[in-house]
Amino acid sequence: MRKPLLGLIAALTVLLAGCGGGQAPATSGTSEPAPGTSSSASKSDLPPINNPRKAEDFLAKPCELLSTAQLTELGIALTPPGKPTDSTVGVKSCTWRASGQGITVGVSDKNTFEHIHKVNKDKPSFSLAQVDGYPSIRIKSEGGLGCDAWVGVSAARMIVVFDTASESVLRGRDVCEHAQQVAGAAIKNLPQAG
Repeated sequence: MRKPLLGLIAALTVLLAGCGGGQAPATSGTSEPAPGTSSSASKSDLPPINNPRKAEDFLAKPCELLSTAQLTELGIALTPPGKPTDSTVGVKSCTWRASGQGITVGVSDKNTFEHIHKVNKDKPSFSLAQVDGYPSIRIKSEGGLGCDAWVGVSAARMIVVFDTASESVLRGRDVCEHAQQVAGAAIKNLPQAG
């Protein structure tokens, strides 16, 4: 029974990738492979979450994870304004949509980085990386037009980005790089944990 449930959670994660998107600028947030990690990493091989951030305050106000200036810099359309959403995978989030793109940014309120790793590590599109020194899981959708980025910011919380864009919006850019840039911008707005 547990494996079908985990499969359902993983399928919903990929499905929700269709609810986000954007175009990648050259600034804001960095992504680099996590040292000593691979897609077959065991729990003990997961990169540590150093310098934890406090994300709990944004569970009630996910549309404040990114400032207007950050949204503009990241190429995320401001019209219509972001709308708060609750996902079925335990993310309190905000979604922005425009022609050919959509992006959802939020804070996990149920799942941990270790759980998301365990559920998704065997997917061919799974990879581990880092965003501004924080461990990240990237899951690219089939066709490469969507990406889920799960960035561990504390033992109990992640910044989550569901990013999708049409080929005309991406223009050869990698959607996972953009998703991680968005996550990096949101992390900058989180206070250091006590």
